[in-house]
Amino acid sequence: MKLLISSVEADLARKHENKMVAETTEVWLLTLRKNLAEVERDTEDAFEKRRELTKLLVEKISVGRNEDGRARVDLTYRFGPREAQAATVGATNVDRVSNSPEL
Repeated sequence: MKLLISSVEADLARKHENKMVAETTEVWLLTLRKNLAEVERDTEDAFEKRRELTKLLVEKISVGRNEDGRARVDLTYRFGPREAQAATVGATNVDRVSNSPEL
């Protein structure tokens, strides 16, 4: 009986945690949606906000040509705060992912 009660309590705790994560995610997505329209405007202020957003999300952009002369853009995305990345210099960093789409 104690084992069954313990199992049910663990399930309830997990469901409560999942509910809290879903609510937090919903609030974040609604805030993002609200601010997205502001960033997409065709104004100088919106351009500066897009620039700042890019600085926060992108670690590095490299532009060049591949072997057949086609344009090549390499983007390295940032998936953590800059402070956290500075601490990983010299170590294997799994916070960044490189994407190399060809144009």
